[in-house]
Amino acid sequence: MIVVNKAGGSGIIGASSVAQANADGYTVLYDATPLSINPHLQKLPFDPQKDLAPVSLVAVTPMLLAVPKSSPTTACRTC
Repeated sequence: MIVVNKAGGSGIIGASSVAQANADGYTVLYDATPLSINPHLQKLPFDPQKDLAPVSLVAVTPMLLAVPKSSPTTACRTC
């Protein structure tokens, strides 16, 4: 196994490289949360839904969105 760390761009550089690689099983992407966030923040040079395929669930990373208590967008109905 050879590990190539392609850092930068919030994971977009490495993910783009994997998305463009041959679909032969020799190139694998290990990425925690950027693929769940990046498509909503910017236009990606690939389509994560079409160009990448999940292989295994490695971990669960809880996500949290905090807003001021006075915000009308609050999930807490009892606050």
